[in-house]
Amino acid sequence: MKSKNLLVLGAATVAIIFISIFATYTEQSNVTDEAIGKRLFKNLESQINDITQVEILNETDKTSISKMGDTWVVNEKYKQPADMQQLKQLFLTLATSTIIERKTKKPEQHAKLGVENVSNKGANSKAITLKNSNGDILASAILGKSRPPRAEDSKDALYIRKIGDPQSWLVTGKLKVSVVAAKWLASDLINIGQERIKSVSIDHPNQDDQLVKIEKIDPSAKDYTLLDIPKEKEIRNTATVNNLALGLKEVKLEDMLPKNEIEFVEKSTTNAKYETFDGLIVNVKVMKKDEIWYTQFSASSANNSSEEVSEEVKAEIAKLNEKFKEWAYILPSYKAVNFRRKIGDLAKDKRT
Repeated sequence: MKSKNLLVLGAATVAIIFISIFATYTEQSNVTDEAIGKRLFKNLESQINDITQVEILNETDKTSISKMGDTWVVNEKYKQPADMQQLKQLFLTLATSTIIERKTKKPEQHAKLGVENVSNKGANSKAITLKNSNGDILASAILGKSRPPRAEDSKDALYIRKIGDPQSWLVTGKLKVSVVAAKWLASDLINIGQERIKSVSIDHPNQDDQLVKIEKIDPSAKDYTLLDIPKEKEIRNTATVNNLALGLKEVKLEDMLPKNEIEFVEKSTTNAKYETFDGLIVNVKVMKKDEIWYTQFSASSANNSSEEVSEEVKAEIAKLNEKFKEWAYILPSYKAVNFRRKIGDLAKDKRT
């Protein structure tokens, strides 16, 4: 009898526990997470104009970007101007990021989302802090992995966690942030279109390499002429010759350094010269060292005295030289090679 009563009591206890768990589950499933649909940083959008400092760090590196007057500069890159488009995207993405889903609070699971503390050994996360001029933190977060749009949700999303808070979130937005200082530099160096170029000459350090020169006398002419082609050669095609005049179009840097930190060795340096129809000359020194393409730029007028160029061109020369005078630049290889073309790149042996 006693055993029978114990069995009845045990069954009743299990039933009560099951009912309690079911009730709790039902109650929780009917509760709407009030955070869903709200901004992660609710006040940041109204404080964007107050941001004066950005800090980005990972396990090993740090980059800081500061506002100096009306200009944003990369502190680790000689306080040179920062890329405003990247900064705007960063500010707006964080300010408008809306919570899609509450994720884990457990530190041991943060790495799966890429939101682990940056101080953790082997961490892949990046920490970002935005401050105002008083040093007050306006927003700070650990950026995690991106989640591509899904069929049921076409929005880009990313995992994120506020610094000091174990709660992680899935929020709207698409953001790729680099901790490499050079990636934050304003990359535009010079942009002179082909239609403005009158001639290009490339002088190689090796005396066995012929001087390369293309020219177009009439600005309305379609094609350039490759000068002094050896008798046994002919141009490969007009497009290849014409493309040489694109060397100064949309030139963007990968990195920069003070010019006194790199020596342009004469025997390794190619000199390219671009002359425009309105009298501007841009000289480009190019040297490849340890698989890196180093360049220096300078500007002058076609007759050196500046007597025949317009005031507009004179102002352009002054502006370019002010920009270039202290610096050497690292260019992407696809752009740098345009300044080192040889006659063999433009001409081929004639068919016999």
